[in-house]
Amino acid sequence: MKAAQVGLGWWGSQVTKILKDSEKIGIDLEPTSPVRAAYEHWADAVAGLRDYRFSNEKRLGNVAILEALARSPESRRPEPVSHYS
Repeated sequence: MKAAQVGLGWWGSQVTKILKDSEKIGIDLEPTSPVRAAYEHWADAVAGLRDYRFSNEKRLGNVAILEALARSPESRRPEPVSHYS
C-alpha cells in the first residue's frame, strides 16, 4: 500500500491511500498547531508524564549555537560553537 499526501500544513491535510487494486481512499486530517503540540509535550514532561524529547546535551548544544550566532555580528566573522557538558 502506498500513500501520497496532498495539501500538508498546520491547517489540516488530506492523505490519499492507494490500495493494491489502484482504488484511492481520501482521508481528511484535522488541523493541528505544532506550537501548541510542543507546549503540551513540554508541560507533560514537566509534570513527569513523559520524557522530554530533547536531552540536556542537545538543549545545551542549541544554546551554544545561539550564543555563537549572537557573537558573530560583533566580530564580523563566523564564531566557533562552545562545547557544553
